[in-house]
Order: sequence, then structure tokens, then C-alpha cells
Amino acid sequence: MNDQQLKSDFLQEARELLDGVADDILKAEAEPDNEEIINAVFRGIHTFKGSAGTIEAELLVKFAHGLEEVLNALRNHELSLEPEIVDTVLAANDHLISMLDAFESGKDMPDDSTLSARLQSFLKPAAGDEPESAPQARKKSLLAPSTEAVEWPADDEGADYPIIPVIEAEDIEEFMLDAV
Repeated sequence: MNDQQLKSDFLQEARELLDGVADDILKAEAEPDNEEIINAVFRGIHTFKGSAGTIEAELLVKFAHGLEEVLNALRNHELSLEPEIVDTVLAANDHLISMLDAFESGKDMPDDSTLSARLQSFLKPAAGDEPESAPQARKKSLLAPSTEAVEWPADDEGADYPIIPVIEAEDIEEFMLDAV
């Protein structure tokens, strides 16, 4: 499949997904306690983001990710489906359609800074407030892999534990053959 066919398939699938998202968010507004509808909206945007990633449409991925975070907060009951959130999700969905149009025609992407800030504002607590999920988020961040370099002792000297030598795959294979 060539790049043009991939792009064409992506555009068709993306438009269908975004149409479904718009329909589902309106259903969710009418049935705010129906978790399946919110899950369907999340899955639609998540799939859109993944598809955009496969064709390396990074601006689409980035904006969809911001929307996905809000939808995930709704799924996890960190946010309630208030009218302002519904309006913003619909506006973000419309913006993704505008971005698709620009992507298809090769034009510059429309500015998303205001809408991105609106999406992010739902995820940030007011000054002094801490959402219930904050301790969990802090816990996850403490468990996140570090990017700092760790200096290990060169040998067992000074270590509070024995240093186990690294065994290369070739050595294991040789050991296994010798054992037979």
C-alpha cells in the first residue's frame, strides 16, 4: 500500500470516527451516567490518535492526546460531564475535522492553542485545590522511570550487595552446549 492510499484510508476512517464521537458525546450529555457512551467517545479519539500516529501526523496526534486526557478523566470520574466540558469536547472534535481538512489539502494547520488551553484547564485544579486523583498521580510519578544516570560500583568493593556479572547470550549458548 502506498503513502497516498494510506493517507486516503486514514482520512476516511478518521472522519467516520469523529462523526461517531460527535454523536456519542451528544448521547452522553443526555445520559451522563452511561459509562459505555463515555468509553465509546474515548475509544473513538484514542483510535483516531493511534491512526494519526501511524501516518506520522504529529500535530493531529498532539491535539487528540489533549482531548483524550479530558475524556480519560471523565471515564475515571475525575471530571463530571458538565455542559462546558460537552461544549469543549464538541469544539475539539470540530477542530480535529478542520485539522483533517488542512492535512488533506496540504494547508497549514489551524491554530489550536486556545482550545488546547481550554482542554488542559479542566485537568488542572484551581489554586490550592487538589483533586482526589492527585495522590495517585504523585505516586505514579514517583514510580516513573528516572532519566538520571546511575553510577554503579566498578566491582563488589563498597557495595552493600553482591554484584552479579552480566552474562552475554553467546556465553549462555556456549554453556548450554557444553552441558549436553
